[in-house]
Amino acid sequence: MQNIYFGPDERAHQKFLDFFYIVCGLLCLALAILSLFPAGAGMRFFPLIFFIAAILNLVSAYSKFRSSDTRYRNGASGLFLMLMGIVMLALTYVSGICIWG
Repeated sequence: MQNIYFGPDERAHQKFLDFFYIVCGLLCLALAILSLFPAGAGMRFFPLIFFIAAILNLVSAYSKFRSSDTRYRNGASGLFLMLMGIVMLALTYVSGICIWG
């Protein structure tokens, strides 16, 4: 099995990101489907969906910052993704308090 590390190898990093996006997307899809079935009890999955979205945004921001050597555009989009990740983390906290607490 090939080891995936966060070294200077861009191809290994891109393979990790592709695998991570697929797994998180399938997990979000499964949680969204599960939240539709039981009418009242399905709400408990929304904080988890927000949390996965926050992690996806923060990982994407890291990837943009990693690839922005001198390009301003990637750095600005990385900053925007980081801001959206922080907003999603706040939504995770608020929805978790409202639904679970």
